Amino acid sequence: MSHSRKLVQRAERVRPYDLYAVNRLSIGLIPFVDTLQDLGLNPDPILKRAGIRPSLLSDPVGFVSLQQELSLVRILEGCALPWDFGLRVGSRHRVTSLGVFGLALSTARTLMHALQIAERYPHVHWGTFELSLGQLGDFVLLELRNSLNIPSACVPMMIDRDLASTKVLNEELLGRTGIIEHIELPFRPAAGLSAYEQWFECPVSLNATHCRVLLSRKALGAPLPGAHPATCTLYLRQCNRLSRQSEASSTWQARVDRLVLSDHKIMKFDVIARKLCTTERSLRRKLAAEGLSYRRIVQSSQSELASKLLADTGLSIDAIGRRLGYGSGTAFTHAFTRWTGVSPKRYRALQVHRRGLSAGAVRVSRKTVRERPRRNAQR
Repeated sequence: MSHSRKLVQRAERVRPYDLYAVNRLSIGLIPFVDTLQDLGLNPDPILKRAGIRPSLLSDPVGFVSLQQELSLVRILEGCALPWDFGLRVGSRHRVTSLGVFGLALSTARTLMHALQIAERYPHVHWGTFELSLGQLGDFVLLELRNSLNIPSACVPMMIDRDLASTKVLNEELLGRTGIIEHIELPFRPAAGLSAYEQWFECPVSLNATHCRVLLSRKALGAPLPGAHPATCTLYLRQCNRLSRQSEASSTWQARVDRLVLSDHKIMKFDVIARKLCTTERSLRRKLAAEGLSYRRIVQSSQSELASKLLADTGLSIDAIGRRLGYGSGTAFTHAFTRWTGVSPKRYRALQVHRRGLSAGAVRVSRKTVRERPRRNAQR
């Protein structure tokens, strides 16, 4: 048995199946953002309503929970979007945009091997449904199972995204089209079957329990152009590492951290507990089990937000203190000095001074560039 196959099987043994408890890479939401921008919509307010900080999408190892992603989809379902929005999102996926997971796929032996990797690393790729591979006559059957009981209102968009992604990635890996032979949908598409058949270039039928995709066995057994077993093994090791990081980021501290700082305001504890579908008492107990308290998390977030507001806005110290929940500017000043070792006034002055030095360096650099042609001309 090859070492890469052993790594895949090891991941299958240790991976938890509760994807609600395990986070996913935040960059997986970038295709949603790009598609919204193509439609002339500003994605930032939509992300914030879903409890997702827009800046998180620029973090290559940032994580969001499935619950946050589903909140985003619920909000999008309420918008007047084109019928093929989910398909557009999925079609933006490229092997190169999947990070180390995409590199593992591109160096797999065959397309079947690549699908087996996707089946066993649900926390590293961006699919929503549990993948299951099987045989059906002369075809390979790929099922997208709703094992997490994702709300029915979210299912069509998520299936569209995952199906379109499956199509474009498989075709990119193998270098040709015609891999999907038939699709069965568990819902009736609003645009009708013919629109789907035209998009996927294959027959589409309804009334399936799960979304089912029939794939050409011959195509799946063909060697991939970039196959390299030794390199694939290295990438699978990194996929294992990412899976472990995903599990670590699902701590209660991480979940509270993602929510406590919302729209430049500190979210109240009872609101956070509600959003995490638990009680205040239970949440305090869970944080205590991790050696933390809500107060310590809030203080860390207050320090982060205060530093940002002092550096990037012209708000008065009293106004910043009120935004952070302090009754007076004096109380906020004492707290900020305790956090950072300098007063808010001194911190702001230091930031202004640093920006001035940086701007001065830029001006000197530009002046040098302008003068260089003159000196050359004089020579």
